[in-house]
Amino acid sequence: MRQLTFLFLLAAGYANAQLNDGLVGFWPMNSNFTDASGNGLNGIANVADAQPTDNRSGNEGCAYRMIEGGFNTTTSPLLEVLPTGGLTISYWTRQSQANSFGRVLLQPTGPSLSIMLETWDGGRPSFGQLGAQITADSSQIAFDGQWHLITGVYDAGNWYLYFDANLLQSDITGTNLAYAGAAQLSVMGAWYTDFDDVRVYNQALSQFDIGYLYEEQPDCSVAASIADEAFKDATVGPNPTNGTFTVLFGEEVRTGRS
Repeated sequence: MRQLTFLFLLAAGYANAQLNDGLVGFWPMNSNFTDASGNGLNGIANVADAQPTDNRSGNEGCAYRMIEGGFNTTTSPLLEVLPTGGLTISYWTRQSQANSFGRVLLQPTGPSLSIMLETWDGGRPSFGQLGAQITADSSQIAFDGQWHLITGVYDAGNWYLYFDANLLQSDITGTNLAYAGAAQLSVMGAWYTDFDDVRVYNQALSQFDIGYLYEEQPDCSVAASIADEAFKDATVGPNPTNGTFTVLFGEEVRTGRS
């Protein structure tokens, strides 16, 4: 029997701080394209052929299915990426067909090349500047029609591509991006591609941080995990525990493992 302490709450608070640090935009896709980061980068639908769907926990209306459509934000200096700086784009996706594709695109003003994180060709992800992406090999990804977390990280000339928090490909040759100025974010998909929890950071997340994103439990409210409740009154039991515990926030019950 293990004694359950509130150390997990401290860890949850740390995780929440990590996931919010450097967050520029966060689109939970809960039946709308509202930016939940507080920066006001709300999405504007660019075509009508998109509809709410269930998220990775099976909750209806908590993700979005792009049959052929998506949304754009307004152009904002918040989305500028400096060549010597950092960037992380992350989203959950589910592709219903092998020929489905999904894409998150940062489009800067002027002649600079766009930065793109996408899934295509049976769910294979790729990341990088247009025409110079790093791409998962076909032997690394098998199409399964399930939800997966796709993450692309730029870190001062180095590029990293993650699938479910596992590093698939990287380019560490110091290839700086050709990018300057304010940018617009576009989220688009076709042939039944689902999106959930789209995030953009103005820094390079570590693989440890991406692991937090992967373990995070979806929520149809703006709150996204136990971390958001970390410093509120909570009842935890049983204590001691055999490994499974229940956390009671008012009338809301959540379970986990110690």
